[in-house]
Amino acid sequence: MRFNDFTMIGEYRSHDINGSSIVYNKGDVVEIDSNYYICTGANVVSNPLSNANNNWITLSETQVFFATTNEPFFSKSGDEWLNMTTGIKYKRVSDNNGTHWVEI
Repeated sequence: MRFNDFTMIGEYRSHDINGSSIVYNKGDVVEIDSNYYICTGANVVSNPLSNANNNWITLSETQVFFATTNEPFFSKSGDEWLNMTTGIKYKRVSDNNGTHWVEI
């Protein structure tokens, strides 16, 4: 899956402080229990953990291709990143020294 534009929202919430439903849109990224989810639809009010939900993808279990100017901050081993500023493509790898971006 490729994402060019995404917005880190923070912790998932279903309602705001006034009790109104929070609406999420394509590219919104939320966190639940240290797992990140990205919204794939428009005007979504469902919970990413809902069994009937098809408007969210877990970034923790899906290989993701990022095409951005900044390094993705919620990447995992196996993800790829195209730095849109430099045109250099990287793959996230893990080794004995930690997790790193390696130019491919």
